[in-house]
Amino acid sequence: MQWALAILTIVAYLTLPLGSGSVEQLLPTLLVGLVYAALAIFGFRFVQSRSVWWAAAYICVQLLLGFLVFWLSDAAIGAILLLVVLVSQSVLLLPLPAAAVVAAVIPLAHVGMQWPHVLREGLGTLAVTTFTVVVTELLVRERKARAELAEAHDRLRGYAAQAEQLATIQERNRLARDIHDGVGHHLTVVQMLLEAARAVIRTADPERLDSMLAKA
Repeated sequence: MQWALAILTIVAYLTLPLGSGSVEQLLPTLLVGLVYAALAIFGFRFVQSRSVWWAAAYICVQLLLGFLVFWLSDAAIGAILLLVVLVSQSVLLLPLPAAAVVAAVIPLAHVGMQWPHVLREGLGTLAVTTFTVVVTELLVRERKARAELAEAHDRLRGYAAQAEQLATIQERNRLARDIHDGVGHHLTVVQMLLEAARAVIRTADPERLDSMLAKA
């Protein structure tokens, strides 16, 4: 998902010149957009492993830069795409209510336009940001579900190995009991018969001796 957001950020940056209203604003738009894109790609990876306060600071900085790019580019489609990237990143970095607040704040970038445009464009942007929050949250939940499923699978494999080991131990114990109670008993009897035959081998009647050996 990080790669997808990085690619979307690059595509959005490359489309910024398409909506610039004047040549004078093009250079500032590209410079601020470049800072935003660099932070969106590299800064996001940095704060992802930090605390939620780092994440909140990153979102606030990107929100201000995104609004600035939006105004400098005269509401170019590339600027809106950059803000959509920020919405997805906010879902990945912040609790869902905070991400919803970010999605609700972004349409305010249209404030300053004529009132009909503010209403139409603002509602359209709100629909896009809301959709982005929902889709990103679903993807996050699916990823978590897959991770939990893989972890449960590993635990089940461990339990299966333990059960197999326990079954092997139980079978060994059963065989040991069978040998002790069955074969061991018979070997003891044989040993006793042979010892008795050996004891009387010189004095016993050959028929009696032959009988004892036959029993053994």
